[in-house]
This record gives sequence, C-alpha cells and structure tokens, in this order.
Amino acid sequence: MSNNNTKLQIGLCLAGAVSAGAYTAGVMDYLLEALEAWQKRKDNNTPNTPMHEVEITVIGGGSAGGMTGIITAAAIQEHFEPIRGLGGDLNKQQPQHKLYNAWVDLSSNDMLSVMLDAQDLKGGKLPSLLNSSFIDGIAKKITTVSTDTPPKRPYFNPNLKVFVSLTNLQGRSFKVPFMGGGANDYIVKYHNDYACFMLADSESDYKKDGWMPLNFQKKLNTVVAEQAAMATGAFPVGLQARTLRREVKYLKDLQLSRVNYKESIDLDDKLYHETLNIDGGILDNEPFQLMEEILGMDEKDKNTETFDKTVLMIDPFPSVGKPEKMQENSLIPNVLSLLNVLVTQSGIQPQTLAQLSQQQGQKNTLDPFMISPVRYEKKKNIETKVEGGKALACGAVSGFSGFLHKEFRIHDYFMGRANCEKFLRDYFTVPADTTNRIFTEGYKHVTDKTMFITEDEGKKRLPIIPLFTPEQSEGYMPVFSNGAQWPTVSPVHFDRYKKQLKERIGLTIFNVLPNAPLQVGAWTMGKLGFNAYLAEKSLTQLNEYLKEHELIR
Repeated sequence: MSNNNTKLQIGLCLAGAVSAGAYTAGVMDYLLEALEAWQKRKDNNTPNTPMHEVEITVIGGGSAGGMTGIITAAAIQEHFEPIRGLGGDLNKQQPQHKLYNAWVDLSSNDMLSVMLDAQDLKGGKLPSLLNSSFIDGIAKKITTVSTDTPPKRPYFNPNLKVFVSLTNLQGRSFKVPFMGGGANDYIVKYHNDYACFMLADSESDYKKDGWMPLNFQKKLNTVVAEQAAMATGAFPVGLQARTLRREVKYLKDLQLSRVNYKESIDLDDKLYHETLNIDGGILDNEPFQLMEEILGMDEKDKNTETFDKTVLMIDPFPSVGKPEKMQENSLIPNVLSLLNVLVTQSGIQPQTLAQLSQQQGQKNTLDPFMISPVRYEKKKNIETKVEGGKALACGAVSGFSGFLHKEFRIHDYFMGRANCEKFLRDYFTVPADTTNRIFTEGYKHVTDKTMFITEDEGKKRLPIIPLFTPEQSEGYMPVFSNGAQWPTVSPVHFDRYKKQLKERIGLTIFNVLPNAPLQVGAWTMGKLGFNAYLAEKSLTQLNEYLKEHELIR
C-alpha cells in the first residue's frame, strides 16, 4: 500500500507520572519549541529547510499525562517563550508558561506544607490522605487564557482532539440477558471511562461523535475540562476523588472500542450525567491502542516507507531493568503492590505486544516511538546510564517525591527538555534513503542534508522533526542549592513538618472512626504521644525512601 500524503499525523500518548508530570512538561516544552522554530523557517522560505508537514492530531493520556494534554491544549491558545534556563533564581515563578507553572511552580514553592494543611479535615471530613484542594486552583488557572486571537500553529490540527482516561467508580452498567429460573438480566459493569474533547469555535461544530467542543477563549466546556483534568489525576487515597459532569448527549454519541455508553442503563432522560472518578492511570495508563484507533492507523503505518500516521509516547516511568523478585507474602506489601499491578496491567495490551513482536526483524518495520527519562552520572570517573524512574528526582516515593521539594521538579523539567532534544535528533528518524513520499518531498529542495543526518548502526537517518541548532555536549541543567546538578536535601530537612504531620495524622484517625467512644480513645492516644510517634516514623521512612533514590545528602 503506497502513501501519497505529504503530511505526517502524530498522536501524543502521555503516560501517568504523578509529580513527574514535570518531566512530561519539559518534553512538551522542547517539542513545541522545535516545531515553532521549524515552522518559522518554512514561513520565511529559509534555504535548506525541509518542507514536509507534521501535525499533532490527537493528545491523550492517563493521570498526569492526561492533565498535561489539557494543559497543552490551553497553552497553545497563547504565545509563550520556551523556558531554556532559569538564571540565578530557581524559585522564580513562571506564570506566563502554563506547562512550567502547572507542574513546576504548582501553587507554592513549599508544596509539602500545602498538602499537609489540615483545613480540609475540619468538620469531620476525610477526602484524602493529603490535602489536594490546591489542584482546584491550578485547574482553574490552566484553563484561563487570553481572549486575544490564538497564534497560528499549523503543526497542530485546528480541531485538535484531547482525551483523558478515567477510573469511573460508579461504572457503566449494561444488561445481558440470560435464560434461567432466576433473574433474566445479568448486570455487567465497566469502570474504564474517557473524557473526550475537540478544539472548536462553537457548539455548532459538534459532530455528534461524543467529542465535546472545547474553546478556552469562549469558556465553552472549560469547566468540564477542568473537572476531567482533576479527575484523571486523582491518585487513589492520596488525592481526592473528583466529580465529572457531562451532557448525556456526548456520552451517548461517543463510539470508541474501549468505551460505549449508548446501551448503558445508567443514562436517563436528564440533560447531565455525573460520575465520581479517580486516577485514570489505574485502568488505562498508556492509551496506546486507543490513540491508534482515533488516528485511524492501519497496516501501512507499520512500515517506514508508507506510514503517514504514528504515535509518540512520553512515559516517565517505563518498565526497565530485570523482572522483580517475588516479594514477602504478607498483608501490607501485598496491598501496596495491588495499585502497581493495576497500573502495570493497564499498559500496552497483549494483542498489541504480540503484533509488535511479530514485526521485529521485518524489513522496513516502523517501531513505536517513546521518550523516557535517561541521564548519566559520573562516580569515581565511571559514567553510568540511569533510566526510567530512577533517573527522575520526582521518581521516589511512588512518584510523589516531586511534591517534597521544588528543585526535584525543576531537575526533571530540564531533563525532559534534554531528553526530547536527543530523541528528535537521533531517534525520531527515518532512513536517509527512504522512499516515503512525505520525506522525499520534504527534503527534495534541501541542498545540504549533512546538517540533519545522523547515523545508527552505520545507517544514515533523517529527522522527522528537524532541528536547526548545533548539538550540545550536554543539556542545560541548573546548579541546585547543594552546588550540584542533581538535587538533594539534608537529613533534617523534613523535621520542620513534624507538627503539621502530627496534626493531620490525628485528624485523619479521628475522622475515620465511626463513633464517639472510639474517637475519644483516639484523642487520648494522641495526647499520650501516639500521633507524634506515627509522624516520627513516617518521616524516618520518608528519609529512607529518599536515601535509596540518592536524594538525601
């Protein structure tokens, strides 16, 4: 099957990350910078510029990835400069840059104090282990854009599709008829869900396909987008579950292989349908297959010579290294492993893995593309490659360590930028002798291809997204307060939070108990030092986790 197109459509699949969304934000910042620089050269007819078109058609993801997709859709409505460096002020806020502001600045330079604040527990409530009310402010901030005309960005589809995965706690209910002496209807529930948006000018652009028209300037469905962003990132137990309110017509019209509300018995004649949701990464952390479906990919897109659609995955926590050993068979480790099992199982599905395995080694096979964390550290003059979550400063404490110190988030943001540059230059490529029309036409008038060509195992390659700056020996990384380019904190850094942690532990225990006698007992235990003991043990364990990740100096 030949390819007569001259445009490559890309779907960005953004995996879950918890606080390592800072890494994904950095990747996105560099990607947008590269696309904008290339577009300006094309607009100005600058000599030696590849002229093929690349279009981001869909952005989708779960958890932090889904949140970043919505942030990106809002960010491109305004002009912003990439953040290439910070000068001497690491704590300076960057409100003009939605990606950096949402993931690195968050709502405070001291996020642990914000998340330990016990105000949300007053009145007997227990929404989550940590105070997550700050997320409401961030969601409102990221969906608020200038009313000016958005800048032209031809590298985005004007009707960009954005979706987030959800874990719908109510689920979608369906009747399945059975023959028997008892009830004839068997109720089946599915809890995977998706909130799907499409950038549009107005509601009249709705195509009756379930993709909600989204316009940030006109505030069209922006409240739903805010709710969806918070819902997909509602890490279970740790962060508060979130309500999502959607018009029933959008749910009934949505026809995707992984979600279909049309025959659900939950929908009635009301205008809106509300669901309570937690982290979408639990049931679909890497919506790779759904991305392929939305793009309309087929057999030709598995071959370098014919593809005109592809998926680019950004995954801060890919599975790397050796298989894990069997753990101790006891209650607490088993419970802690359950969430990891659910998230891992929700990754790329077995049928897709089988297809990828069959393709390996075949001529002109197009392997999937992925950007994931890589850094190099030198100890005793020996350089070691560190990959995946271990490369992230936000990768400790199951991805929550980024909330502990802003410098951890800053590190991962700039590592994301550096990794993206390396990926675009060396890995997001096609053979230099390709016959794919997108690239033969795109590079047709380039007189000097040497500035773009890289080599992989002796074979010359051309970039899909060309860069016009020379390769640096190493990416920018600020010097942190410890004088190094890997951030650390002192062993006593978290002692300042003992009082807050003690109060939050006490109120959490008090609120979870069902009656007054037990609450009186908990109050008495607290007065006798039990809450202080738990706070001390928690901080000791936290330091151990950070030591394992080399974040304690």
